[in-house]
Amino acid sequence: SRNMGKAEEFLQTALADRAKIGVFFIINVNPKVSSAVYADISNISFYRTEAEILFSLATTFRIAKIEEKRHFDR
Repeated sequence: SRNMGKAEEFLQTALADRAKIGVFFIINVNPKVSSAVYADISNISFYRTEAEILFSLATTFRIAKIEEKRHFDR
């Protein structure tokens, strides 16, 4: 989600269940790079408040940093 608050809600839900692991990705996309194939579907999504972005199936991401969180801190 482009909506950080909504993304944090998803993370909180996952971390509330000890059997689940929450994974939170922050993705930076340079719109000037033509190989970054994505679509903002916010205005056609059933869940409009989620501000969804869809990436091409073949999209490759570079992981810049990993932090483990056992609980959610605001």
